[in-house]
Amino acid sequence: MGADNRIVILGSPASGKSTLALQLGELLATDVIHLDQLFWNPGWVPTPDEEMDRMAIEAANGEAWIIDGNYSRTIEYRLQRATMVVYLDLNRYICTYRALKRWVLNRGKTRPDLADDCPEKIDLEFLRYIFDYPKQSGRRIERILREREARRSGGGSNEGEGEVCEGGGGSGNGETSNAAYARVDNNLQVHILRSRKEIQRFVKAFEQTFEQTIY
Repeated sequence: MGADNRIVILGSPASGKSTLALQLGELLATDVIHLDQLFWNPGWVPTPDEEMDRMAIEAANGEAWIIDGNYSRTIEYRLQRATMVVYLDLNRYICTYRALKRWVLNRGKTRPDLADDCPEKIDLEFLRYIFDYPKQSGRRIERILREREARRSGGGSNEGEGEVCEGGGGSGNGETSNAAYARVDNNLQVHILRSRKEIQRFVKAFEQTFEQTIY
């Protein structure tokens, strides 16, 4: 496991993305970037799309990082820069329960993966997004991962040679951004985890692999 680890963590809200990111970040001594922390400004004020694109792409241009969060406008670019993607495909009922529990436990407080003055909140729109995630955002993520695997397996990706990603960080809507793009590599490990036990086994296996590389 090289020092230039670039890990993308995707999944529904309350699936455990930030928790996993922090675990891997501590293990690898690598910077952890929470996209929610970039997007939400104090008082739950959202960052404009173009500025968010720029910050997400600048983060992905780093040599080593762990980035958690979906944000479909730049997901393609992050995946092309990444050496590994972990998709937390947990049951929507579990994620809904976790979101409610998180709200109860943190009500009035700001989580460390958010900007200052963003106290925990919840509403029906957010719960509906979690409940619909598997059939909407989840399906899109699975399609993107399948397409990337098909390109890699089919030999059409110029694997290992690198390419330049253009067109707004892969937003899929034809919009462009002023962000600077770095060269990318198509070698990508994909891990899809569907339960808490699978996540725990993944972290354990990851830790063992990491230890073998340093001894």
